[in-house]
Amino acid sequence: KKLCLAPYETFEKQCKEIVALIDEPIKSIDGQVAVFDQKLQDEKWEQIKAYYQAEVKELLQLVPLEKIVSPKWKNKTESLESVCNGIGDRLDAIRTDLQTIESLGSEFQNEVTNTYLTDFNLSKAIAYTNHLEEHKRQMEEMKARKIAESAEKPAVVPTPKPEPVKVEATPAPAPTPAPAPQKPEPMYKVKFETEA
Repeated sequence: KKLCLAPYETFEKQCKEIVALIDEPIKSIDGQVAVFDQKLQDEKWEQIKAYYQAEVKELLQLVPLEKIVSPKWKNKTESLESVCNGIGDRLDAIRTDLQTIESLGSEFQNEVTNTYLTDFNLSKAIAYTNHLEEHKRQMEEMKARKIAESAEKPAVVPTPKPEPVKVEATPAPAPTPAPAPQKPEPMYKVKFETEA
């Protein structure tokens, strides 16, 4: 068996050496490609940030770039023009939504705007506006009911507590003679029955 496997083992050893010789430059090339891809991605990201800075204007404090970035924008297959268009469209949509929130004229505009800026969802922000206004209306109704109830009830006037009466000990009166025995009253027997 050993004699039969000897040529195979020699051949296998030579194959492993050849594969190792091939793998070494491949790993080196893969490393260089990864570094090159990262460099391209970093350059693209810098261009995206520059475009964002030029377009964001008044929204700079409200809308950080990281909150509107789509993960696919970092792919090297996604063109820079497509990414810039996406950023511009997103910023325009946010401006329009903020104007819509302002046009609602709600007294809760700041709270609603803050809710919108967490995830840029206009329908969620409008639903929150409705919730706040409904809650305020319910609180005002409850307050009006309490005022009406207090007006209907007469004012409760506390009654003064009576002062304690002082009792003084007096000597016991002299015993009186026992009354004459009386005739006992007749006793009657009565029986009640009920049917269920």
